[in-house]
Parts: sequence; C-alpha cells; structure tokens
Amino acid sequence: MTTLLIKKYLKKFTILFICGILFLITENCNPKLRNNEQEIPKPPIGIKVKANSGLTFTLYYYVQNKETSFDGYNVYITREATGNTSLVNIYPPYSINGGFPTLIHTGNEVNVDQPKTFTLSNFIIYNSNSVGSNNTLYIPFQNGVRYFFKITAHTNFDVESSPSNEVSAVAIQ
Repeated sequence: MTTLLIKKYLKKFTILFICGILFLITENCNPKLRNNEQEIPKPPIGIKVKANSGLTFTLYYYVQNKETSFDGYNVYITREATGNTSLVNIYPPYSINGGFPTLIHTGNEVNVDQPKTFTLSNFIIYNSNSVGSNNTLYIPFQNGVRYFFKITAHTNFDVESSPSNEVSAVAIQ
C-alpha cells in the first residue's frame, strides 16, 4: 500500500515538475511582446531630401520614436522608385563604418520641431559574384541621376519599422 501511494504521489509530482519547467521555458522564450522589448517601431514620417552641388544629398528627418528599444534609423537609397515596398531584405541599408543602424539615436532625443540632417556622398550597391562571396560597394552619386531615399526606425533587437515616405532628388555636379 505504501509503495502504491509513493508511486501515485511521485507521478503527480513528476507531472507538476514537468509542467513547471515547461511554464518557465515558455515564459522566458515566448516570442510575445514583453515590456515592449520587441515592439515594432512606428515608421518615420516627414522625411525630405535636397540635392547639393558636388554630387551630395542632405536628408532631413525627425527623431520621433519613443520605443524603449529604439536605437536609430536605417537609410535606404535606390536608383528606382519602390513606392510602399519595404526595402528590408531587398537592398542593404546605408552603413557608416559597417554598423547599423545608419543614424544612431535614442527615444530621449525625440524632437518633431527641429529636423536632423545627414549628408551623403555615395550609395551602396550590393553585388554577389559567381564565386559566392558578397561585396558591398560604395559608389559615388552620378550627375543627372535621380536617387530615391527611405528610412526605417530600428531597434536594438534588430527589428525595423515599415519604411517612411519615399523622397527623391536628382544629383547635381
């Protein structure tokens, strides 16, 4: 009788123990949003671009994201209009010194009254060669060519927002 009772309680304990472990695993590994850590940031709005002489562009944007994990904006540059298409996984974002996000900010810098500026003198072309290695090439802007710009908000969890409005300008010598 005692052995049967021990087996019964041991079985209940084992089930409870396994359920407890599974609960802890799912709570710690759950992909649900917790404390806004993986919150998808709001897309930036109101960006503008100006072509400058000397084949450079100045991008005007506002730091408007307040998400706790927000760490800046990625800049995307193309030679063709992409409309509302997300550029993530199609084109690489513009990188300064190989890092992302392109423009580093925090939610503490929110200011929708005063735009920030970023001047660019080249854009990125991502090439894959026949050997299988990938190269990121920084190419100077070309006179008379229209370039299109978008930015996305970026988080320290490597989550990006949908893109901003698309703006464009023609490079001038």
